[in-house]
Amino acid sequence: YTSKRQTLYPAEKIMKVTYDSVSRNYAYPLSRTDLEFILSRVPPDVCAAISGVRFGCNQTTTQEGRIVRRGNQYEIRVNFCLCDGASRLLGNVDRFRKFVLQLGGIIDQKAKKVIWNPDSAKRYAAFLVLHEVGHIIYSQKNGDRQSTTHGSSDEEKWCDKFALDLAIKL
Repeated sequence: YTSKRQTLYPAEKIMKVTYDSVSRNYAYPLSRTDLEFILSRVPPDVCAAISGVRFGCNQTTTQEGRIVRRGNQYEIRVNFCLCDGASRLLGNVDRFRKFVLQLGGIIDQKAKKVIWNPDSAKRYAAFLVLHEVGHIIYSQKNGDRQSTTHGSSDEEKWCDKFALDLAIKL
Protein backbone atom coordinates (compact mmCIF):
# COMPACT_ATOMS: atom_id res chain seq x y z
CA TYR A 1 0.00 0.00 0.00
CA THR A 2 0.99 3.60 -0.31
CA SER A 3 1.18 5.63 2.85
CA LYS A 4 -0.02 9.14 3.35
CA ARG A 5 2.68 11.70 4.00
CA GLN A 6 4.43 11.02 7.27
CA THR A 7 6.21 13.57 9.44
CA LEU A 8 9.79 12.56 10.14
CA TYR A 9 12.75 14.24 11.81
CA PRO A 10 13.06 17.20 11.78
CA ALA A 11 9.47 17.72 12.90
CA GLU A 12 8.65 20.41 10.36
CA LYS A 13 9.89 18.33 7.40
CA ILE A 14 7.25 16.33 5.52
CA MET A 15 8.63 13.19 3.91
CA LYS A 16 6.72 10.74 1.79
CA VAL A 17 7.13 7.10 2.84
CA THR A 18 5.75 4.38 0.58
CA TYR A 19 5.66 0.60 0.63
CA ASP A 20 4.96 -1.38 -2.53
CA SER A 21 2.15 -3.92 -2.21
CA VAL A 22 3.26 -7.43 -1.33
CA SER A 23 1.48 -10.75 -0.92
CA ARG A 24 0.65 -12.19 2.48
CA ASN A 25 3.86 -14.14 3.15
CA TYR A 26 6.09 -11.12 2.35
CA ALA A 27 6.86 -8.37 4.84
CA TYR A 28 8.97 -5.23 5.17
CA PRO A 29 11.19 -5.23 8.27
CA LEU A 30 11.06 -1.46 8.89
CA SER A 31 7.94 0.37 10.01
CA ARG A 32 7.48 4.11 9.63
CA THR A 33 8.30 4.45 13.33
CA ASP A 34 11.55 2.50 12.80
CA LEU A 35 12.42 4.75 9.86
CA GLU A 36 11.74 7.86 11.94
CA PHE A 37 14.09 6.56 14.64
CA ILE A 38 16.82 5.76 12.09
CA LEU A 39 16.59 9.15 10.40
CA SER A 40 16.67 10.93 13.76
CA ARG A 41 20.37 9.91 13.84
CA VAL A 42 21.02 11.76 10.57
CA PRO A 43 21.95 15.47 10.49
CA PRO A 44 18.84 17.65 9.97
CA ASP A 45 20.25 19.29 6.81
CA VAL A 46 20.64 15.84 5.25
CA CYS A 47 17.09 14.86 6.24
CA ALA A 48 15.87 18.07 4.63
CA ALA A 49 17.35 16.87 1.32
CA ILE A 50 15.38 13.59 1.44
CA SER A 51 11.99 13.94 -0.23
CA GLY A 52 10.91 10.40 0.49
CA VAL A 53 11.72 6.77 1.13
CA ARG A 54 10.23 4.00 -0.96
CA PHE A 55 10.34 0.35 0.03
CA GLY A 56 9.99 -2.21 -2.74
CA CYS A 57 10.05 -5.97 -3.13
CA ASN A 58 11.51 -6.82 -6.54
CA GLN A 59 12.79 -10.39 -6.37
CA THR A 60 14.54 -10.30 -9.74
CA THR A 61 17.11 -7.56 -9.12
CA THR A 62 20.33 -7.60 -7.14
CA GLN A 63 20.15 -3.90 -6.33
CA GLU A 64 18.98 -3.44 -2.74
CA GLY A 65 19.23 0.32 -2.52
CA ARG A 66 19.64 3.43 -4.57
CA ILE A 67 18.93 7.14 -4.55
CA VAL A 68 17.11 9.13 -7.18
CA ARG A 69 17.99 12.78 -7.37
CA ARG A 70 15.59 15.48 -8.46
CA GLY A 71 17.23 18.88 -8.19
CA ASN A 72 18.43 19.26 -4.60
CA GLN A 73 16.10 16.52 -3.31
CA TYR A 74 16.75 12.80 -3.07
CA GLU A 75 14.41 9.85 -2.89
CA ILE A 76 15.81 6.77 -1.20
CA ARG A 77 14.66 3.46 -2.65
CA VAL A 78 15.19 0.26 -0.71
CA ASN A 79 14.48 -3.13 -2.27
CA PHE A 80 14.47 -5.46 0.73
CA CYS A 81 11.57 -7.52 1.98
CA LEU A 82 11.30 -10.88 3.63
CA CYS A 83 9.40 -13.94 2.47
CA ASP A 84 8.64 -16.08 5.50
CA GLY A 85 11.60 -14.56 7.39
CA ALA A 86 14.14 -14.93 4.59
CA SER A 87 15.53 -12.93 1.68
CA ARG A 88 17.30 -14.00 -1.48
CA LEU A 89 21.03 -14.60 -1.36
CA LEU A 90 22.45 -12.07 -3.81
CA GLY A 91 25.16 -14.02 -5.54
CA ASN A 92 28.62 -14.73 -4.25
CA VAL A 93 29.67 -11.19 -3.45
CA ASP A 94 32.01 -11.07 -0.46
CA ARG A 95 31.04 -7.48 0.39
CA PHE A 96 27.35 -8.41 0.57
CA ARG A 97 28.00 -11.52 2.66
CA LYS A 98 30.20 -9.59 5.10
CA PHE A 99 27.42 -7.13 5.94
CA VAL A 100 24.75 -9.83 6.10
CA LEU A 101 26.79 -11.74 8.67
CA GLN A 102 27.82 -8.65 10.66
CA LEU A 103 24.19 -7.57 10.94
CA GLY A 104 22.87 -10.96 12.03
CA GLY A 105 21.74 -12.75 8.87
CA ILE A 106 22.33 -16.47 8.51
CA ILE A 107 23.34 -17.57 5.04
CA ASP A 108 21.78 -20.77 3.74
CA GLN A 109 23.96 -21.41 0.70
CA LYS A 110 22.04 -24.51 -0.38
CA ALA A 111 18.65 -22.75 -0.42
CA LYS A 112 20.23 -19.51 -1.75
CA LYS A 113 18.57 -17.57 1.05
CA VAL A 114 19.46 -15.42 4.03
CA ILE A 115 17.50 -16.22 7.19
CA TRP A 116 16.69 -13.22 9.38
CA ASN A 117 15.22 -12.81 12.83
CA PRO A 118 13.12 -9.64 13.19
CA ASP A 119 15.89 -7.60 14.88
CA SER A 120 18.61 -8.56 12.40
CA ALA A 121 16.29 -7.84 9.45
CA LYS A 122 15.59 -4.37 10.89
CA ARG A 123 19.30 -3.73 11.34
CA TYR A 124 20.05 -4.81 7.77
CA ALA A 125 17.21 -2.69 6.34
CA ALA A 126 18.48 0.24 8.44
CA PHE A 127 21.96 -0.38 6.99
CA LEU A 128 20.51 -0.16 3.47
CA VAL A 129 18.70 3.12 4.22
CA LEU A 130 21.76 4.57 5.94
CA HIS A 131 24.06 3.51 3.10
CA GLU A 132 21.92 5.57 0.72
CA VAL A 133 21.92 8.47 3.20
CA GLY A 134 25.70 8.11 3.15
CA HIS A 135 25.70 8.77 -0.60
CA ILE A 136 23.80 12.00 0.01
CA ILE A 137 26.25 13.09 2.71
CA TYR A 138 29.25 12.11 0.59
CA SER A 139 27.84 14.04 -2.35
CA GLN A 140 27.24 17.13 -0.22
CA LYS A 141 30.73 17.01 1.29
CA ASN A 142 32.64 16.21 -1.90
CA GLY A 143 30.72 18.11 -4.55
CA ASP A 144 27.59 16.92 -6.25
CA ARG A 145 27.95 14.09 -8.72
CA GLN A 146 26.00 14.06 -11.96
CA SER A 147 25.07 10.40 -11.55
CA THR A 148 23.83 8.96 -8.29
CA THR A 149 23.54 5.38 -9.49
CA HIS A 150 27.09 4.20 -8.77
CA GLY A 151 29.74 5.71 -6.56
CA SER A 152 33.48 5.29 -6.72
CA SER A 153 35.15 2.56 -4.73
CA ASP A 154 36.17 5.14 -2.10
CA GLU A 155 32.62 6.45 -1.91
CA GLU A 156 31.14 2.95 -1.51
CA LYS A 157 33.61 2.16 1.28
CA TRP A 158 32.78 5.43 3.05
CA CYS A 159 29.02 4.80 2.75
CA ASP A 160 29.44 1.22 3.98
CA LYS A 161 31.38 2.37 7.05
CA PHE A 162 28.94 5.21 7.79
CA ALA A 163 25.93 2.89 7.50
CA LEU A 164 27.47 -0.02 9.41
CA ASP A 165 28.62 2.16 12.31
CA LEU A 166 25.10 3.54 12.79
CA ALA A 167 23.18 0.32 12.05
CA ILE A 168 25.14 -1.67 14.64
CA LYS A 169 24.29 0.93 17.30
CA LEU A 170 20.53 0.73 16.63
